[in-house]
Amino acid sequence: MTERVGQPERGSVSIFVVIMAVPMVLMAALAFDGGRILDTRRHALDVAQNAALAGSQALNATTARQGAVAVDPDLIQAAVEDYLTTSHSLGPSATWTSAVEVISASPTRTVTEVRVTVTEVVETELLALVGIKSKTVTGTGRTLLVRGVTGPDA
Repeated sequence: MTERVGQPERGSVSIFVVIMAVPMVLMAALAFDGGRILDTRRHALDVAQNAALAGSQALNATTARQGAVAVDPDLIQAAVEDYLTTSHSLGPSATWTSAVEVISASPTRTVTEVRVTVTEVVETELLALVGIKSKTVTGTGRTLLVRGVTGPDA
């Protein structure tokens, strides 16, 4: 075997490229799949907030016309479900839960909370190469319905 003059480190560039390719692919995976994950999280939060708002706007029209604002939890739940099933498209992996509860009540004031949580699973493409096949993201929207307020809180 003869030694070539001017090429004492033959193959060192290939090793450098292989070593640097792995972190570059990981950075590209984080940028691509990470962007998708953040976008899905924003979308889940947006849907949850809008569903909670739709639920909080569902008042009993008959009693509202008579001057009293009545909060009907079943009506609120139906409005939230209607928004989530018909008014807004969620991904095929999306699930959601909603809750309507009276969180405080007094003779002059009642506070009702409408809370909606939307959960979606993001299937990763490039991060799957390193074993991260999916990421679950959650968005929670919350509104408070306050009845009986006669003045500013002390």
